[in-house]
Amino acid sequence: MKYQLCSYLLQDGRWGPAFLPPQGSKTFSEPTELDIYFPTQKDADKYAKKYLIEKGISIEDIEVRKEKENKDYDL
Repeated sequence: MKYQLCSYLLQDGRWGPAFLPPQGSKTFSEPTELDIYFPTQKDADKYAKKYLIEKGISIEDIEVRKEKENKDYDL
């Protein structure tokens, strides 16, 4: 499993960088938000990726989450 970048759009048009940690099929997690905002999703994702790399996460273990990637999990 990989860290997933999941930047989000605010009502005022800014983007907040966020990521999800690696998850198993039965694990739910809230995104980790970084409390800084950017004018584009690309800038927000770039910031989140840099943050993870600085924390020691390998670039190979980071991916951008697809917008429509909603998975159903067994409970």
